[in-house]
Amino acid sequence: MDDRGGKAFNPSSNPTVIAHVFIANVLIAHVVIMRIARALCGALACSVFLLGAAHAGPSISCKPILSVQETSVLRTSETLPYTWKAIVFADNRHCATQSGMFEIDFLRIKEFGPDVQMTERFRWQAGRFEVSVELWADEAVLEHRIGFIAPCVCREMPFN
Repeated sequence: MDDRGGKAFNPSSNPTVIAHVFIANVLIAHVVIMRIARALCGALACSVFLLGAAHAGPSISCKPILSVQETSVLRTSETLPYTWKAIVFADNRHCATQSGMFEIDFLRIKEFGPDVQMTERFRWQAGRFEVSVELWADEAVLEHRIGFIAPCVCREMPFN
């Protein structure tokens, strides 16, 4: 029983309440649908971007095979700077180009200082060629290795 004449209040029998509940549910559904639509649009945009990037895809890049065949030191005096030289061989059978860039990493030791790793950039040529680095009198190359080799344009597929 309630204060309105002895009948219990039943919201489901009141058309105004039913209309308000219906409108509220429609508005909530609209908000939910809009959020889902935004999420789907974002997912679609991301997938188009990623599929486009995947389509560019990985391609085969070629590099020459470089090897240091011999090294030498040219000193004219114990107190003057000197030259460290290396003969390098470039096997470029997979490259359409006849030259390109590469780096040699050095471990340089110094008589009165810390050992330092340094990198020098050179240009390779097909076949045998010479590279050189000038060092101070109290420096020496302890170790060296071929570092980065820039890719070249492929002449033919290297995996035939």
